[in-house]
Amino acid sequence: MLEVIGLSKSFKKKGEYTQIVENASFSVGDNEAVGIVGPSGCGKSTIARIICGTIRKDSGDIIFDGEKVILDSGRYNTEMRKKIQLIGQQPFLSLDGRQKIGSAIAEPMLRHKIAPRGECYKRASELLEKVWLDKEVMNMYPHQLSGGMCQRVIIARALGLNPKLLIADESTSMLDTSSQAQVIRLLHRLKQDGVSILFISHDMELVKVFSDRVLRMENHNLINITTEKGEKQNEKKNNFATCSCDGAGTDSLGLHKAGL
Repeated sequence: MLEVIGLSKSFKKKGEYTQIVENASFSVGDNEAVGIVGPSGCGKSTIARIICGTIRKDSGDIIFDGEKVILDSGRYNTEMRKKIQLIGQQPFLSLDGRQKIGSAIAEPMLRHKIAPRGECYKRASELLEKVWLDKEVMNMYPHQLSGGMCQRVIIARALGLNPKLLIADESTSMLDTSSQAQVIRLLHRLKQDGVSILFISHDMELVKVFSDRVLRMENHNLINITTEKGEKQNEKKNNFATCSCDGAGTDSLGLHKAGL
């Protein structure tokens, strides 16, 4: 599905270039969760932003379903905006505080002409239910929701375009433990439904629990590392599928922060 080949990026600061990503290569397969872990500022989010087209690469290729994500002209392939969606770190900054939640979810569908206006709003209501939020949230504003609820709204908005790949870039780091658990369970449910996920975090244990494969960002490059094996790891992953969201805390999820 996604193949990143020899990706490099540097930034100019005070007249000097600093290498952030150097010759990074990796892939994400169909219905696969791949984790990228590393400390803040190591270049993880830079990779995500290049794949999503918000910053330009210096060199390298990104292929998605056999098509170039970044064309030879250097322009971003706009067809990829529906196929690849980003879930960022700060949900409140991703939503317009003056816009109702229903409109926020329907807006990308309307922009990409997914369906007529009425159908888009109907789909927005259905997506709220899919991310375990009540339909009444349609008429609420971001400030009326918790951080975890807002992050689930962001996921619902992304799902409106029927993406094949979600990039979760530190998407739980700003949330409390309970909200983090809800978002992780939701992402796992989406993977079960056939969505591939690139999961980016500084939290090694969380990445290992969630991901099928793990890459570590080191010296501006990516290194494959072996995820934990055995029954204990399988039990952790199975907990994602067996827990309901309503009222469930991290103990039922099986995150390391719950003592696993």
